[in-house]
Amino acid sequence: MTSPLRSALASLVVLALGAVVLFSAGVSADLLRFQDPGAALAALTAPEVVAALLDGAGEVAAAVLAIAITVVAIVVELASNRYTHRTSELFLGERVNLGVMAFLVLTVLQCLWTGAAPLGPVSAALSLGMLSVSLLLLLPYFAYVFAFLDPLHIVQRIRQNTLEGIRRAPRDLDGARRSALRGAEQIASVALAALERSDQEVGVSCVDALGALLRDYRADSAGRPDAWYRADDLAQDPDFCSMTPEVLALVGARRTWLELKVLRQHQTIFTRSLGSMRDIAYRVSIDTRLLAESALTERDEPTVELCLQFFNTYLREALERQDARTAENLLYQYRLLALAVLGRGSAPRALEIARYFKYYGLTAQGRGVSGVLETAAHDLSTLTEAAWASAHPTRHELLEVLLRVDREGPGAGEPGLRGVRKAQVRLATWFLHTDDQRHALTIFRDMQDEAPELLALVRDELLAVTRREHWEVSDRGARMDWLPPERRACLDTFFSWFGDRLPVHRAGRGPLWLDTLAETTAQVAE
Repeated sequence: MTSPLRSALASLVVLALGAVVLFSAGVSADLLRFQDPGAALAALTAPEVVAALLDGAGEVAAAVLAIAITVVAIVVELASNRYTHRTSELFLGERVNLGVMAFLVLTVLQCLWTGAAPLGPVSAALSLGMLSVSLLLLLPYFAYVFAFLDPLHIVQRIRQNTLEGIRRAPRDLDGARRSALRGAEQIASVALAALERSDQEVGVSCVDALGALLRDYRADSAGRPDAWYRADDLAQDPDFCSMTPEVLALVGARRTWLELKVLRQHQTIFTRSLGSMRDIAYRVSIDTRLLAESALTERDEPTVELCLQFFNTYLREALERQDARTAENLLYQYRLLALAVLGRGSAPRALEIARYFKYYGLTAQGRGVSGVLETAAHDLSTLTEAAWASAHPTRHELLEVLLRVDREGPGAGEPGLRGVRKAQVRLATWFLHTDDQRHALTIFRDMQDEAPELLALVRDELLAVTRREHWEVSDRGARMDWLPPERRACLDTFFSWFGDRLPVHRAGRGPLWLDTLAETTAQVAE
């Protein structure tokens, strides 16, 4: 039983008990006026008394029905216009709504016919009882309607109905496929309507519903015919109409048309949320990662490949919108996926993701989106560290990818180079901490021709960071240039290899950019 229905039934029980108590109290008071209880009951049930009660019962029942229809029609139409036209379809398909409306109509007919026919005690009691129930139903039913039309509930109903439609595939293949396509589109349309109204809760709920739809769909694949996975007849769908027959054939061969459909909806929601409601965009990346990890567990390489393509598409769109914060959050989820790939020993896939990190970091640098290259380098460093810790087959290649970031990226004096070098030095401290001096020296040799001023700046800033958390609100929590104490101690060893080329470390002082900021502030104050 759904939560709105439980609440409505509880309200009905409370009202019914209240009505019984009031009626019992009134009847008891009337009975006390008579010496003979039998005579009192006879007076209360006299035909003329009952006839008087039933005289306006039909009008009351018709008024109750009119009120119910008016209120329901207005609120359903408003809900349909606000989020999705499928609200009306869902409402009319709900058995509770049909049952209540049918009962109200029957009550009107019963009261009208009883008033017109010769009066009998059974029909009179039935009419009064049905009219009483109709009146008691009114408020709980309105509460149920408003709860049913809550957008969060509508989204879940669409998801459940879509899954039920998909399960009919062995009996009605075409109908099940239409239900799947339509359900994904309807959830996305609710999300887009929520974005227009800045309704974050509904938007996040839609993204999660799309993710849950795919997970339940993939978990319940038993008995699904092979014809379900064909994609050659999807050319009329908006998300497939631009695809060539060859691409549609490939989608069918990979059996991923529904995954592609849902991820297309995710992409639309992601694009609309950029720059305005970033948390929804972040949620899209989380659900895409969860789908990829599930596919990794199931060894479903086509779906993993599809998720990587969409991660790359998300990054491209975030960079085109100059949305650095969303790009950095995407990279974090991408890094979690890469770590999951490492854990499952997929060597080519891990190296592929690392190259994407480098590519999109450099793309951001070329577009002037500050901070993304440093974040990509940091995530590459973390990924490489995990690969070495697990002796992953791609660890040497991952290290080379990290070292190539500065070679292909910003030159001396350009923004971003310092962050890349910090990421490389962080990895060098890990090598030193694990007694792997050989690969720490590899990083040193890559940096030995760097400008001494830049190396000193990198050293001083890494040594100055002693607090793990950022001093501003940060979605990642920990600062990228923070090192645990045992690894900070390795900085002196690493930078000692540069000899006297570097200026002496200014112990106890913060990073140079903080000094510059303080000096500038003082000059302005003067």
